[in-house]
Amino acid sequence: MIPMMTNCPHGPYVDFIGFGFDSKTNDYKLLRFFEMNDQSIGAELYSLNANCWTSITCIAPNYSPLYGAQYYYGNSFVNGAIHLLAYDREGSRCRVLAFDVSEQVFSEIPLPDHLSNASFFRAWLLKYRQSSIAIMTWKSEPNLMELWVMKEYGVATSWTKVFTEKRESVPRVLFFRQDEEQVFVAMKDGLIASLDLKTKHYSEDFGVGLVHSLEQYLVVDSYVESLVLLDKCCINSRWDVISIDQVDEFQIRSLWE
Repeated sequence: MIPMMTNCPHGPYVDFIGFGFDSKTNDYKLLRFFEMNDQSIGAELYSLNANCWTSITCIAPNYSPLYGAQYYYGNSFVNGAIHLLAYDREGSRCRVLAFDVSEQVFSEIPLPDHLSNASFFRAWLLKYRQSSIAIMTWKSEPNLMELWVMKEYGVATSWTKVFTEKRESVPRVLFFRQDEEQVFVAMKDGLIASLDLKTKHYSEDFGVGLVHSLEQYLVVDSYVESLVLLDKCCINSRWDVISIDQVDEFQIRSLWE
């Protein structure tokens, strides 16, 4: 069991939880970035090795977690950093914040001007290739879904729009295929589908269904065997790993049985 957080709110608040691995110390870490009801900003980090939370003091106080994005967290851990969408309250612009889990510091990554000035109804960050990020956005007016990829990590001019589609509702984006031409999404009917970015065709041949109430907690990522947790195994753990036979390069991790 993860211990109680250091800052436990008693009123309304918005927060983001990100997961990453510190390769320098062989330690799994959780980042919690939050805004309290009084608009104060805070961040704290959980270390599996230490089994405790510590407060992060090096934060940008003018940034707020993008409202609603905490429900659509994906596999945004890239280059040793956890990435999250945030709103610059002073500049009135959206940004990507990158938190280096080893150095425990934040840095900024600009979004395309088209996106940094926009107000999204929904937005997802996810890993692109093995060393960059992508963002899927959807706005209710004019019901437009867009997918942008950062071709060169950290270079603002390398953002490229690769997909646009008009939809009344948007599927939750889960994972980029290694061929970079398909993404896996959670559909409105509770099924996982593959979206071909060139043909805009959705395929639901995987036969994997979701429980609607748990959809927001689903995370899909590439799976690599590791012995890091060999001496930290938890008996009766609630974590489960579900393999998809048709796509053997990834597995689905579900927080619930």
